Amino acid sequence: MLTDRQATIRQKLAQSRQETLSSLQGLSETQWNTVVYSEEAEWRAADLLRHVTNAEQSMTRLIEVIRDGGEGSSPDFDLARWNARVVSKMQDKTPDMLFAEMAQNRERLWEVIDTLTDEDLAKKGRHGSLRILSIEEILHLIADHEVRHVNHIREAVN
Repeated sequence: MLTDRQATIRQKLAQSRQETLSSLQGLSETQWNTVVYSEEAEWRAADLLRHVTNAEQSMTRLIEVIRDGGEGSSPDFDLARWNARVVSKMQDKTPDMLFAEMAQNRERLWEVIDTLTDEDLAKKGRHGSLRILSIEEILHLIADHEVRHVNHIREAVN
């Protein structure tokens, strides 16, 4: 049985995913190729979907590491370099492929959440941003991160 904290987290994650799907499914190829960010490097809408897809998978693994007593990301982790490399490696994945991968990632995240105790939710470790966060904070960050990027995509394509 889920604790109240687990249920709250699951609800927030479900809501963020619903917002993602309703906002992004059905975008045209032109919209997927719209530049959303262009400061250091050009990130198109499809690149942000690649990034969000990988970020959830990576943060799920991070949660497992912290849950199992690890410190999290290494102190010299370079998040910008990681993100650029991942997006580059995922260029062959279409939005439909990414949506399918996101569904798999979310199923895996649900499995992990269901194993967490309140003690686990309080465990802290280093996130890729180098901030020390609790597992509970990382779970909320997954939802917030997804919504933030979806909002940026939505603004750019409209």
